[in-house]
Amino acid sequence: MSCALRAFDPWRTGGFAYELVSLPERRFPDLMSRSEIPGDLEELAKISGALLARAEGKVRARAIPSAVATALSLPARTVVLCLKRAVFDTQDKPIELMTAYYDLKDEYYSPLMR
Repeated sequence: MSCALRAFDPWRTGGFAYELVSLPERRFPDLMSRSEIPGDLEELAKISGALLARAEGKVRARAIPSAVATALSLPARTVVLCLKRAVFDTQDKPIELMTAYYDLKDEYYSPLMR
């Protein structure tokens, strides 16, 4: 599992998103030994010989766990947008599971859909 902290605005203190990503080791066996890991799931899947077919997600407002609050420089139990997503390949096997917390304030959550 990996975590990422992202920021919309470089002038903003802290990030706006905290993402917990799980990738199946059987699909990406050499991932941890790579010197560079692609930041885009589609590119990573292609390198591993998989094709992305679909994703399912759920969104809700949720109080963040303490580790997320610390990473985002927010008070504990702050309510933010929580996204849970699963991405599947053409064989309907899971490629990625992700839980993300978005502190949007006056921002928009704009998912890219293909």
